Amino acid sequence: MKYLIALTIFGLTLAAGIHLLNNNPCFPRKNCTDFTTITDKFDLNTIQISGWIPWWKEDEAYTLIAAYPTKFTSISPMWFYVDVNYELEERGRSARPKTLASLEIKELGLELIPTLASDLTGDDLSVFLDPENGYAETFQQTLIAKLVELNVDGIDIDLEGIKSHNRNDFTLFLEKLRTLLVSRNLKLVVTVHAQTGNYDSEISKGQDLEEIAKLADEVRVMIYDRHGKFSDAGAIAPYDWMLQVLTHSLKKIPREKLVVGLPSYGYLWETSGVTHSFQYDEFTKYLVDNYDPGYYSHRRDPLSGELIYVSDSFHGWLSDSESILLKMKLAHSLGLTRFVIWSLGGMDVTLFDH
Repeated sequence: MKYLIALTIFGLTLAAGIHLLNNNPCFPRKNCTDFTTITDKFDLNTIQISGWIPWWKEDEAYTLIAAYPTKFTSISPMWFYVDVNYELEERGRSARPKTLASLEIKELGLELIPTLASDLTGDDLSVFLDPENGYAETFQQTLIAKLVELNVDGIDIDLEGIKSHNRNDFTLFLEKLRTLLVSRNLKLVVTVHAQTGNYDSEISKGQDLEEIAKLADEVRVMIYDRHGKFSDAGAIAPYDWMLQVLTHSLKKIPREKLVVGLPSYGYLWETSGVTHSFQYDEFTKYLVDNYDPGYYSHRRDPLSGELIYVSDSFHGWLSDSESILLKMKLAHSLGLTRFVIWSLGGMDVTLFDH
């Protein structure tokens, strides 16, 4: 029933431009045509926008922030990783205090919440999170000292691919970390995989949304990669799947803590079997450098808002500013006002002109 209500709300909100699922004239896709979206009445000033900053795209991201400083609530540079020895590894720009001071992050009222990520496999994370091994406890002490040194506002925990049997270990990790953070007036933000409650991937089962929501100040749900390098060509975040994720998430996470993670990138599937993952600027450059404009066609997908590129040798899906706005509007129709974008560096910056 809640799912049908969500679909109804969404249909009313976008009635002038999009018809989805129920009595949907755009299904199958081959019967769809491009549509004119209605985004002019959607005021970005009524929502909160955060963004992840990959260490390999810092310059582009900081340029964006400098150009649109009032559009952001917080930023999360990916500075910290759990390395193969289960120790803290730092990545990205070394002159961080100088860089952040030049951007006037604190003066602008932006929260600085760096991200802790990992390239470890699920098996390696099992070793790290197992409390009997002691790695996590030692790691947390080092992490806290670094956060205090950098004078940040908190930490975003983005550990992906946790095994289902480490579900409780991860919750315990967050419990202990929260205690250390609270005593220093620092925030705990946790990034989680998208879940629908039905046929979710194994990588999401190590995250207990209800327990995480009790501990975290914010829970960022990554609502993207419905399709990717691991699949056939398709939308990065189709509306129907997005609604399922949001509906399920709202059962587990208080509305005021839920932050909607949205994509700013694309995939290009070649018929040769190679799949490319491109940020917006990289996607458009790849097309310019490799193909004549007459070689491919493109249109906007009514079921995701994303741009579809088609030729004899590839299919591509790209999330541009309009796609992001439409997804924000969908989430906003459900009473959600907080968003985080993966990622700021190289995205379609015209989003912030609205």
